Amino acid sequence: MQTQKIMIVGAGFWGKRWIETVRAHPALELSGVVAKTEATLKDVRRRYGLAKDLCFTDLSQALRAREARIVAIVSPAQAHLEHIRVALEAGAQVICEKPLAHNWQAALAIARIVRAHPRQQFMVAQTRRFTGQVETLRRTIETGRIGKLDSIMFDHRVNYTGGGYRQRMEFPVLEDMICHHLDALRYITGQEPLSVFAEAWNPPWSQFDGKASNILWTEMTQGIRLSYFGSWTARGQLNSYDGIMKAMGSKGSLDLINERTLLLYPYTGAGHSPNPKPIRIPVSEPNEREISGVIRHFLTALRNRMTPMCGLEDNLKTFAWNCAAIESCRTHRPVSIPPMLNP
Repeated sequence: MQTQKIMIVGAGFWGKRWIETVRAHPALELSGVVAKTEATLKDVRRRYGLAKDLCFTDLSQALRAREARIVAIVSPAQAHLEHIRVALEAGAQVICEKPLAHNWQAALAIARIVRAHPRQQFMVAQTRRFTGQVETLRRTIETGRIGKLDSIMFDHRVNYTGGGYRQRMEFPVLEDMICHHLDALRYITGQEPLSVFAEAWNPPWSQFDGKASNILWTEMTQGIRLSYFGSWTARGQLNSYDGIMKAMGSKGSLDLINERTLLLYPYTGAGHSPNPKPIRIPVSEPNEREISGVIRHFLTALRNRMTPMCGLEDNLKTFAWNCAAIESCRTHRPVSIPPMLNP
């Protein structure tokens, strides 16, 4: 198997996960790591036994010194624009961690740069697409087991204690996590958001400076309505970072209880019981999930010269929804999404 040389930009918590995944991958060779400070690079060298000539504080310098066909950008969102520009201008294929950018203006600037390099592949690492529960939900809805989809209720209740820069975000869930959920919901339904109204607040017990609880109401194509509750300062019963959801259709409903439990409640017509016995839907488990799934898909796209899932044009739709929700929280008004994509 021919190995591809990959450089990783960013060596924080998630950057280290990328380093570990790449070092274990049979089709990849780690050609360099770029981090903001020498202290971070020193920690990376100690932790992974990397040679000093593999570590850099500047991406341009790293790409001049080391060969890399692929650049994985795992830096903070505010740095994505510059890192994407440097990587593409150096001729690399690019995987960028979510979110695409730190605001919509930066996302449009990234779009101009990516579109100026049509011969190079670009993908946003929306890792939740590469999980068993999301793929099983998508397939079950697509095959019509609950009939015509009418509405979805999504619930994300977490008590975040990680500290760091997220504590200071204006809207922690909307700025850091929700793009995973919104992208998965687009993928599951096969539909696009049309408008969103959102509210954000901070409970009195919150550990955050910003507003860490949110409600969104979204109208999607084909008349689908979606409600979303998300909080990183939840009390009582919690669920996972992937959240739980209920999808209701003309023939029944689907309840995702956790990442391994999906229940189908069929509608049986005349004399229908209000609480039918559920049918458990087996949740598939991909051979390679999350980061490994992203890498597998990207390598397949390179080999077959095809546009990867979560490419630029696709991910702009997710990020527009995300940015529209933030704008709605600030303005207290509904925001239409198509005009953002077609200014």
